[in-house]
Amino acid sequence: MRKEVFLAIFIGTILGLTIAGVSRYQNLKTKMAFLTSGQKTESLTTPLAEPTPTPQPEEKLKLIILEPENESLVNKSPVTIKGATAPKATVILIGEEDELILQADENGNFETGLELTGGVNEIEIAAYDEQNNETKQLLTITYSTAKF
Repeated sequence: MRKEVFLAIFIGTILGLTIAGVSRYQNLKTKMAFLTSGQKTESLTTPLAEPTPTPQPEEKLKLIILEPENESLVNKSPVTIKGATAPKATVILIGEEDELILQADENGNFETGLELTGGVNEIEIAAYDEQNNETKQLLTITYSTAKF
């Protein structure tokens, strides 16, 4: 019984290698015939086009939130929000329960207090300059009444 199993494995391996070798030979023969025939495909003779860079929109208006840090934990409300943007830009703050519209000073600085609700507060801060350019940021603050 062991001899028959060994013989079947041996014959199967030889047969498999033969089939793989013939297939590989045919593949190489086809490639060699193509290369020696002198034919050229269009993709080989046509130069590749250079990629054109996609222009990125220029961000003309900056908005920097100085205080508080994003994803900070606070234990008092209202929280003071300080930031900087373009001089005299209109700044809009939209909180969970409060909305404020203010104007940055001649240096672009702004500061205001905003009421928070218990838990996570997402505050959208948008700035608009005189040329109607807009920029937005999302500030996440967690308000906890627990003592820490």
